[in-house]
Amino acid sequence: MALFTGIVGERAATEPEAVTEVLLLCGFLPLAVRIAATRLRHRPRWSVDHLAERLRDERRRLTELARSERGVAAAFTLSYRQLTADQQRLFRLLGLHPGRDIDPYAAAALADLPMERTEDVLEDLLDAHMLQQRAFGRYVFHDLLRQYAAQLVAEQEPEEARHAALTRLRGHQLTTASAAMDVLYPDSAHRRPRIERATPPPVPLHDAPRALAWLDAERANLVLAADRDVAHTSLLATTLYRYLYDHAHHDDALALYGKALQAARRREDPADEGRALTDLGWVHQVQGRHENAREHFDRALAACRTSEDRRGQARALLGLGRVSTDAGDHERAKEANLRALELFRDIGDRFGEAVTLDYLGIVHERLGQYAQAADLHRQALELSREIGSRGGEADALNNLGVACTRLGRPAEARGHHEQALELYRLFGYRRGEAKALNSLAEVAATMGDLGQAVRLHSAALDLAVELSNQSEEKRAREAIAQLRSTPETSRRK
Repeated sequence: MALFTGIVGERAATEPEAVTEVLLLCGFLPLAVRIAATRLRHRPRWSVDHLAERLRDERRRLTELARSERGVAAAFTLSYRQLTADQQRLFRLLGLHPGRDIDPYAAAALADLPMERTEDVLEDLLDAHMLQQRAFGRYVFHDLLRQYAAQLVAEQEPEEARHAALTRLRGHQLTTASAAMDVLYPDSAHRRPRIERATPPPVPLHDAPRALAWLDAERANLVLAADRDVAHTSLLATTLYRYLYDHAHHDDALALYGKALQAARRREDPADEGRALTDLGWVHQVQGRHENAREHFDRALAACRTSEDRRGQARALLGLGRVSTDAGDHERAKEANLRALELFRDIGDRFGEAVTLDYLGIVHERLGQYAQAADLHRQALELSREIGSRGGEADALNNLGVACTRLGRPAEARGHHEQALELYRLFGYRRGEAKALNSLAEVAATMGDLGQAVRLHSAALDLAVELSNQSEEKRAREAIAQLRSTPETSRRK
């Protein structure tokens, strides 16, 4: 800031926000800041904001920061020329990576190098200040160096070599994402595309925490990678569905499924179109946009009927049943769920069957048929445990707890909710955690512990707001307002 202001003078003081943006776009590199400030000083009719606008264009940023032989690109070229041939090649190829950072496995895939050699070259680039490391095992470019690498790879690598490198990277991403999902969600492996095992071998994923850690670290990169290839987009969206939904990564889910929908329409593939529409519908549903959700499910059902995709039809019907439940149209919800259940059973999809039994239980609970609801939730619980569906087990336990509360068995209900909450937290299923907290709060209120009920609803509210879960947020707010209006609650605070 002092460097820039000292060169530009009074104009910098009048546009502090624009100055900050210019410094960010220069990556705080003193050479880049000096060149930008000097350009502005020599152009009295330019504002700082105008300079920032010119620098926002990534394609011309290095040009803007050129100043004959002392430009930023010239400085980068001098450093680049000091690298070995292997180091130069990897540096160039990293310019193809669409994400913000990269691990050695993805870098090895890009360069088609053995892992040990890739790690050595990455460390060499780190020592040469051509890369940075902000987290262990993950490498990142300075923004301007990223643009320089992208420029070099476009100029020096043949199109065929660039295509081959990106194909290897996509293969690595799909292989590892598929392996991670198989660890986390073995119950729905039959719904995911079969991915050929790529070379180099995927990241070792020995257990659920490692699988989840890899997905969390790579999530932004995976979503960005979906911009580049139509087939890759559809495969990635189908593979990552349960992870994005259960862990409430709604913005990334909307972005990825939106790209998958566009890709399916470009290919004129109604089955993939129906799948993407259903996936989008579930995100809209959990965020409280019920009419949007219904529209997506209706269109998905039509597309899946066109393609004769029976599983797709069942998933769309399940979604229509859920939005009908949310709207209070329980008979329509029951009909949709029964049709979905028949389809899932016909095709032998036991995971879909378990989920639908659980949703049918919710419908019966809303109709006041608590004994039938409890029976359906128990069937869903038993089937979920048989197929190893921990998420389904948690949902069934929580919904069984609700039915038990309605049947006047709050102590039994509390046990079910506590087990559900433990499972949700164990596997990081944040989607269900707020639901279980609200349910435990309702049991506490039923048992007369109104202060505990307020605390649990408040915890559920905080989580629901963070996750943009409109239904659980509304449930918590209404309950808290009602409880705080109760004199006994006020006395217990």
